Amino acid sequence: MFALHETSTLRGGAPEPKPAFELAVAAAADSDYAWPAVLALLSAAVHASLPVMCVLLGDELSPDFTSAARSTFAERSLPFQYATLDIAEFGRLPTGSHLSRAAYGRLQVVDVARRFATRTLYVDADVVVTGDVAELAAIDLGVGNVAAAVRSRAVPTCGSPWGIPDWKEQGLDRDA
Repeated sequence: MFALHETSTLRGGAPEPKPAFELAVAAAADSDYAWPAVLALLSAAVHASLPVMCVLLGDELSPDFTSAARSTFAERSLPFQYATLDIAEFGRLPTGSHLSRAAYGRLQVVDVARRFATRTLYVDADVVVTGDVAELAAIDLGVGNVAAAVRSRAVPTCGSPWGIPDWKEQGLDRDA
């Protein structure tokens, strides 16, 4: 899965300072998917015709891993930022099977990555990028907080089987 997000204002409506990069490529992972997420980020960065910031949001990743990941990007002269996920706001959401705490970290990717880039391309850990992500960065998404995403075939909406069980109680639209 991938998603592209563009933003020009913070949640409070104040203008953002101009980020250093046009595109951040970001992933969220726990220890089970940390290295695959690094590989997904690397595959996007090495094929990019524009400078990109690689951002990894991690759930309880070890200092040894984060050090090794930083070295991996540094050896290739690729910009990289690691941030620890703040899972507290997602504590009521269900976990288990395919929904880990890190899966909910996807919801924080844009808030973290917007410090570094105008646009954010989220990639899952099972993605291998073989083309130039600059083509995605060039897509006109209009003005404001906009997102483009690939809809899941397995769980197309919150109200789908395997979706969010308490979507009504959470105030979510069944078809979101």
